[in-house]
Amino acid sequence: MLQIAILGSRGIPAKYGGFETFVEKLSEMLIEQGVGVTVFCPSDQSYKNYLYKNVKLCFVPNLEKRLKAFGTLLYDTLSLLKSSFSNFPIVYMLGYSSSFFCLLPKLLGKKVVINTDGLEWKRSKWNRIAKIYLKLSEWFATKVADVLISDSLAIKEYYLKKYGRNSVFITNGADICFSSKPEILKEFGLKKFDYYLVVARLEPENNIDTITKGFSSSKTIKKLFLITNLRKTKYYLKIKKLVKKDKRIIWFGPLYDRKKLNEIRANAFAYIHGHSMGGTNPSLLESMGCGSVVTAFDVPFNREVLRNNGFFFKDAISLKKNIEDLEGISWKTLKNLRGRNREIIKQHYDWNDIARDYSELFQGIVK
Repeated sequence: MLQIAILGSRGIPAKYGGFETFVEKLSEMLIEQGVGVTVFCPSDQSYKNYLYKNVKLCFVPNLEKRLKAFGTLLYDTLSLLKSSFSNFPIVYMLGYSSSFFCLLPKLLGKKVVINTDGLEWKRSKWNRIAKIYLKLSEWFATKVADVLISDSLAIKEYYLKKYGRNSVFITNGADICFSSKPEILKEFGLKKFDYYLVVARLEPENNIDTITKGFSSSKTIKKLFLITNLRKTKYYLKIKKLVKKDKRIIWFGPLYDRKKLNEIRANAFAYIHGHSMGGTNPSLLESMGCGSVVTAFDVPFNREVLRNNGFFFKDAISLKKNIEDLEGISWKTLKNLRGRNREIIKQHYDWNDIARDYSELFQGIVK
């Protein structure tokens, strides 16, 4: 059986963000395809077993809490070091920030696959030196990788135009879900179709500030339910001030129970997606798979996924208009939008198809 190592995530079971959700599902599906998977995880995560749903886990020291961004880089480097001297013919690195250190497995005869992810160097949280490093890392990824994977056609086009490097397009996936236990909503103080939903990490590029401002300026009597991490940064304090001004906003915090999360998604009036930097975002796909009507930040990645079956905003003013438009259309139209989003997931983002594409790619690399 072919054995691959997946690096660059914060481990599974997924309890952080999109990459982790993607890794957990992809690993399970690859096992079913006959590919052995080892996911590298931080040693300080709560799940300590060495096997999760038949996926092997390899634990690596993590100093991110102390060293922040440098700690993340060190974690990735240690993962690369450990995988380089292990029995993996293929090392699959998520993201390009550690691309310089991907040279080690390459020199030791491993095939290096890098997922390009989004345009990390554009994030406002990075200072000038970090942005220069990330730009150089992006460039070096095109040199060191045996295969580049882009989860978005817009990202694929970016790498082709900027670096002349072709990448393999394999997108992310989602499951089709329907509401089966709407009574769960009571646990969160919610009622069916009586709230807007946001599921995102607290990053400026996810535009949660824009979303809260746009929602607060509207006259809707519905609620806004925020599911986010609670890392206490300057951006966290900014959101906290905005939320305090509007009693209609419920800031719940993180939620990792997949069944409860999908129940909340399936019963939301609409999902508001503020991500602006990534490629094909798992949270958007999962909400569409649950039949959510979507209003999304207007960038090519989100338009590519929604295929015009949604609403788009650029700022708080246009989001306010979207909310007004959404509440002015008929239930029949809303029902059609919900059904069409599930159909988009079924046709273009089916996990079976994605796992098959990955399996064929990995098997082809080692032939």
